[in-house]
Amino acid sequence: MSTAATRIKDIAEYDNPNVVKVVVNVAGRALYFSRRTIPFVRDAASRPIAEQLAAFPFLKHLGIYGYRREALLKLVKFPVSALEAAEKLEQLRALDNGIEIAVVTVQHDSVGVDVPGDVERVEKLLKA
Repeated sequence: MSTAATRIKDIAEYDNPNVVKVVVNVAGRALYFSRRTIPFVRDAASRPIAEQLAAFPFLKHLGIYGYRREALLKLVKFPVSALEAAEKLEQLRALDNGIEIAVVTVQHDSVGVDVPGDVERVEKLLKA
């Protein structure tokens, strides 16, 4: 399984629970996805958000996936996991069940439409 992420640059996305964050290991595999900002950078925690963003390469999950047929057939057989239910993130079901997720970091950012307020933002972008 694979997915894409990009570095968070917009301060408004840092604490936004509709912007899913991902942390990866040195091999580029997902360790965890969360609606909270992860990881907690302890030494920068009391600094302004702009400084926190400069202190660590926080990644925004772009929500696009690639699957091998076998992985997808396996994934749909698993029940909703406790982490998936807590965060409301389906990719946690894969991680909970030992399916690795390769994360490719890209420069391009996407625009998610997750809540009604996002529609207006996308409409403005389309008009520009």
